[in-house]
Amino acid sequence: MKITKQPDISVVIPIHHEGRMVNHTLASVFRAAAYAGSKGILVEILAIMDQPDEKTLRFMKRTEKIQRYEVSFGDPGLSRNYGVEKSGGRYIAFVDDDD
Repeated sequence: MKITKQPDISVVIPIHHEGRMVNHTLASVFRAAAYAGSKGILVEILAIMDQPDEKTLRFMKRTEKIQRYEVSFGDPGLSRNYGVEKSGGRYIAFVDDDD
């Protein structure tokens, strides 16, 4: 999903080998983004998939409403930094994939 207006908040989620477990995290982020949207706050969601396993990759390919990036850093900090580089929001929020 490409956002044309600058988002107020960018949510960066580094994702590794969580498989379907990341579904709970995404559902929570989607609910929060919908609530923010109802208050006029534009949220973009970025999934930084760092060396994802096949199960996680298959699941994430079915997930819409987010910007997906596949990288091979092998480091959570570098994944977060990459998400910041790709984000367009005025503010950045980080959410772990297993939260």
